[in-house]
Amino acid sequence: MTRTPRQVVEELVDAYNAKSLERLRALYRPEARFWDPFHRAGVVGQDAIEHVLDGLFQRYPDEQMSIVTLVADSTHAVAELRSTGHSADGRAFDLDFTEVYEVEDGRIVSCRVYIDPRAVPG
Repeated sequence: MTRTPRQVVEELVDAYNAKSLERLRALYRPEARFWDPFHRAGVVGQDAIEHVLDGLFQRYPDEQMSIVTLVADSTHAVAELRSTGHSADGRAFDLDFTEVYEVEDGRIVSCRVYIDPRAVPG
């Protein structure tokens, strides 16, 4: 049974909080695209997305994400998220942001992150 977009996002948050690059990588299609304000040209492919996620784990080692609101249809999901934790240099943070996902056959085709870059520590 193929995961719904809602299930994919729920699994993504769980895998992110567990800091499991393997699980996260498996949620993205090989040709997936990732965009955020720090990667304005976009990142393409599982290897590149895994590299971005690993960098986040290094910069925010105890970060935990939670879903505030999640809406989805058969191909897309929009999640309002909250992240809390500390940067690698010890600064506490509490961030709200939104992610928009396109999902095909139970895997992410694209993820667009909407966050105020000025609110992100380090």
